[in-house]
Amino acid sequence: SVPRAIELAPDSAALRAITLLTAAEALTLTQADRYLAEVRPELHSAPAEVCLMYAFAEIQLAQRSRDSRVERYKRAQHAVNTAFPRVKQEWVRKHLDGVSRFLESAIARREADPDLLYRAGLGRLAATSGAKPIDALRADAMRALFGATVAA
Repeated sequence: SVPRAIELAPDSAALRAITLLTAAEALTLTQADRYLAEVRPELHSAPAEVCLMYAFAEIQLAQRSRDSRVERYKRAQHAVNTAFPRVKQEWVRKHLDGVSRFLESAIARREADPDLLYRAGLGRLAATSGAKPIDALRADAMRALFGATVAA
């Protein structure tokens, strides 16, 4: 089980990150909110990849529910801002930049500009993905963190 795996490898950013995405996808909104609330205090010391996946989880929950959508986006933006100083890999920095650009639009209640991927330095992703920018970012980040077989 994932909780047991985390017990065995508590420093694994990939394991912690997958729990966030799994919570957003598989749990009810109430259960997912409870789980993210438990994780939120850990973000100040979490690896940048975990903060990035936390942001994706909040965005996914915002898309599932109209209630408190802006609040969720603001929590996601806080996670992104918390992550930037701890970035160790270029792909993480570019994805954080793309997510931040998406969130700026979402918080302002504007449609996200599809060119945000280009401005974040992800031109290849923009040119090859037909998905919405946030969906393309999430899938690409999952591939980078977990490997192509998980995201497929």
